Amino acid sequence: MSYKVITMTAVILNAPMMKYRILVIEDNANLRNQITEYFTQRLYDVSVAGDSDNALRMNMLTKYDCVVLGMTSPRINSVSFIQQLRQRSNVPVVIISARRDEYEKIHALQMGADDYLYKPTNLLELDARITAILRRISSTRQSISTPYLQLDAGNRSVLVNGQVIEVTPMEFAIISTMMTAPGRVFSRKELTALMFGEQFSIGRAIDVHISNIRNKIEPNPNKPIYIVTVYGKGYMYQEHTENNQN
Repeated sequence: MSYKVITMTAVILNAPMMKYRILVIEDNANLRNQITEYFTQRLYDVSVAGDSDNALRMNMLTKYDCVVLGMTSPRINSVSFIQQLRQRSNVPVVIISARRDEYEKIHALQMGADDYLYKPTNLLELDARITAILRRISSTRQSISTPYLQLDAGNRSVLVNGQVIEVTPMEFAIISTMMTAPGRVFSRKELTALMFGEQFSIGRAIDVHISNIRNKIEPNPNKPIYIVTVYGKGYMYQEHTENNQN
């Protein structure tokens, strides 16, 4: 199978303020080379892997700022890769897939992917999505502490009742954004704009991230009391005291 990589060379993006390290996992050599060439020109430090096993080994040896994961062939077991990666790292993962399957997209986000794009790959959009994620991560600097929840912006960790809970960078960004404004209702569109920028539409992906957060922090995810739904409007974080959590 061949892939068409869409680029728009008339638009020139500024180089990143710091040199980020990204890992590109894609078994199609042509697509892998084009992604690598593009981001190298953008002054990223790019590593490549043709299969998921090698990618896991590389991730153990090097701290990457983002992983771009091609999701198309048996050589790359994407779901298994994300599950194993999340056991040892919270590095952002952006999936690019030739399969336009909404269920598969939701499943990948549930497993811990931060974003999901369809092929053919628009390199400017991929670049913008990665830049938005990295910018959001670097801007999340406020540590927040309540009797039940503690967010440490230094290492992007979440503690629930004193127990460390593993979260993805996007999950941390969403919950920290909402916790800085308890009682404020965030629409899906607003959360999408805050996480990725006004120009993007990611459908119901925000709902999947919210569901993942609830599964990790709520005493009863089926009856959330911290990240609550305001029907017809969006989502809101509300504070609770220890006595009214049940």
